[in-house]
Amino acid sequence: MKAEEVLTVSVEATGPVRVVSVAGELDMATVSDVEACFERRLGVETDLIIDLSELSFMDSSGVAALVRIRNRALEQGWVLRLRGASGIVANVLRVTGVDAILTMEA
Repeated sequence: MKAEEVLTVSVEATGPVRVVSVAGELDMATVSDVEACFERRLGVETDLIIDLSELSFMDSSGVAALVRIRNRALEQGWVLRLRGASGIVANVLRVTGVDAILTMEA
């Protein structure tokens, strides 16, 4: 990732599942971009995997965004899973207790 690329989001549809890959830093400066992506691209009924394997940093605003996305998924009846959280991102999810309310994949 280039220095000027703070965050990238890509979406891949595989049948009824959308995999949203988030790379870089998810923080106060980038969280609105991620949430806007979810609003634009996830207006259809779908199950969702958020791939965090390339996420290098996440602060409390990123955690809050994941909780809001989870709440929307529950309202819509979607299955939501997080995949690939490691290092500081996995630690933030654990310390905040979010790993207990979201389904985590390895």
